[in-house]
Amino acid sequence: MMDITRNSDGTYSVEVNWSSSASEKNIWNFSGEFDGRGVLRYTNCRKTTVAFDANGNYSCDSYGLMTPYTVYSAGSGYIEFKDEGILEWHDDMGDILPGTRFASKTAYNKANAADTKTNEAGTAGSNYVDETPATELPTGWFKDGNGSGTIMNIAKNGDSYKFVVSMPDEKGTCYHTYSFSGKLENGKVIYTAGQQDDLVYNADTTVKSAKFVSNDHKGQVEQTNTGIVWHDSYGPNFVFIGSKM
Repeated sequence: MMDITRNSDGTYSVEVNWSSSASEKNIWNFSGEFDGRGVLRYTNCRKTTVAFDANGNYSCDSYGLMTPYTVYSAGSGYIEFKDEGILEWHDDMGDILPGTRFASKTAYNKANAADTKTNEAGTAGSNYVDETPATELPTGWFKDGNGSGTIMNIAKNGDSYKFVVSMPDEKGTCYHTYSFSGKLENGKVIYTAGQQDDLVYNADTTVKSAKFVSNDHKGQVEQTNTGIVWHDSYGPNFVFIGSKM
């Protein structure tokens, strides 16, 4: 959900709420002015992670970190109003798939009507909801947003995606490496027969030893406004953002 409010000085405040589970979400807050082309550029975005327990009190998130906490406070990007009540969000921080679209509640609720009347851009209390699941995943190297050192590589081959995740152990001497592939359907890649190998590297990054662990991993990868979310049946769960390179 995206809320846009007009301030008394003519600027606009924007808040985006995106739930990653029933008890956890990320919040983006930024502000700025719309230019004559309906574009608001910002450099003051604050991203916050919050989680709640059954009583509605703040609790630890899925990574074991006590919330709320600020992920960053100087994010940049822009939002742009399109035709028919559609808004695009372009984020510079690697959190959001470029061109992520939202539809005003008016347009969303009347999507099948012949004469949809959309909300005026920037009207106080305007609400936008995510329009469609991702039709493509970004490719390349991505890093764990919580700084664990875990990285993911995504490559596309025809209509299938191949993933390799490398996760260092506590000492940083062994890397748990997960390999799996699948097709993107309804915004998700669901895989079976994922393989785990434990790799140890020499100082020159060549492989010193490789140990096969298992090849029965199941899970899924999904592009969300939080980042590239990975859930595996053996426990690894990460949100990858930005580029490693």
